[in-house]
Amino acid sequence: MSFQLSAILSLVIGIPAIIGLVKFKRLEKSFRPFIALLWVGFINEVISIYCIYEFGNNMVNYNFFILAEIMLILWQFRSWKLFTHYKVYVSLQIMVVIAWCTETLYINNIYSLNRYSLILFSFIIVVCAIFQVAFMIFSHTNKLLQHATFIICIAFIVFFSYTIIAESIGLYGLQLSKDFRVEVQTLFVYVNLFTNLLFILAVIWMPTKLRYLMQLQ
Repeated sequence: MSFQLSAILSLVIGIPAIIGLVKFKRLEKSFRPFIALLWVGFINEVISIYCIYEFGNNMVNYNFFILAEIMLILWQFRSWKLFTHYKVYVSLQIMVVIAWCTETLYINNIYSLNRYSLILFSFIIVVCAIFQVAFMIFSHTNKLLQHATFIICIAFIVFFSYTIIAESIGLYGLQLSKDFRVEVQTLFVYVNLFTNLLFILAVIWMPTKLRYLMQLQ
């Protein structure tokens, strides 16, 4: 796959970001961290494309994005009331900052991909998303496939599960053929595209304040 096509597909995240911005004032406040996540992701993609064209590497901004991403997603789960105790939420935030700083400053550096942090953060997100989905299923939420929270969690599970696989291969699969590792990265582009399409659907189905008030009447 050419870099140009990969770049174009990565910018699909701009679609749900724009839709979310248009709907922002009418959305339930619980979804605002997710809209912020979309915009941080979109801005990161734009910066990444520029940096790769100009410098051949986008690791500096991507490593900062990894940290911002996990913190925003944890905030989103907090908004969905997954963390019943505030101390659990704060402890997770502190842990991810320490892990990121440790790899960036001691194990690795800001100019190389922080794969250990990325795998750890992805694992945390997958676990949180599974618990959120389980909670929704057992609470008998109707029409889960039309529920924005459910769609977002499924997208998280798919994307970050594959991230764990891909980055684990990057760390420990050097003995594997180059062609196989290239295929893994190529598939990652399509997983990312699928995730962004789910995000578009989720933003469309997000409840607005007006809709929420009508449901209460």
